[in-house]
Amino acid sequence: LDSQCDRLVRLTRALLLLARSQALSEPPTVELVPLRPLLESVAGGLRPTSAVNVRVLCPLDLAALTNLDLLEQALGNLAENAAK
Repeated sequence: LDSQCDRLVRLTRALLLLARSQALSEPPTVELVPLRPLLESVAGGLRPTSAVNVRVLCPLDLAALTNLDLLEQALGNLAENAAK
């Protein structure tokens, strides 16, 4: 329950950030995000069917200059759809 509440809070923040960005009132903040821990976190939250095997193949030193909340939401949506 706690992790789902955290997920909903992040989703709400991401939606507010997108709305503000589209209104040109607040540009999204970006930071250097290490990708492997993010991908492992997203993969750990998945509940794939028994026929789906989830593995994270990412170099340890790979990072992206991005907005963490928006990237996490996008990757989570893609991963959930793929796991189904």
